[in-house]
Amino acid sequence: MNYSTIAGIRKSDYLKVHTDLGDFCGGSQMWWKPFSVYPSARGFRSYLYYRRDAAYRMWKFGCGVVALCDLELYLDRSDEPPQLKSREAYMTYVDRLRQEKYPLDRGLSGYVIGLKPWKMTRGLREYLQQKQGK
Repeated sequence: MNYSTIAGIRKSDYLKVHTDLGDFCGGSQMWWKPFSVYPSARGFRSYLYYRRDAAYRMWKFGCGVVALCDLELYLDRSDEPPQLKSREAYMTYVDRLRQEKYPLDRGLSGYVIGLKPWKMTRGLREYLQQKQGK
């Protein structure tokens, strides 16, 4: 696969995820909201809850994790037609990569700010090196 052509991804070539609401092109951090213990937390309460609830952190701060996981799944297809994945299988995959490679980090205030750019770069570089080794 020529990685320089990523900017030209066509919708028909992209990862498809099947949900009860229909098929999605890639994932959504909103899928973690129903699994959050604190879905209606606002203000200071949300600051207290993010430490206790991994689903809450993914729902609020997981856009970078979802984007990188979508990219890895897209590149993994090896020029084959995109596979239809279930939402549950997709979320399990994303949760595993969030723990292993793309952790959500805290800022100087101690509040989760999401996936830091250098961790995105490091994780994607690691992935591409593994792909080249195969």
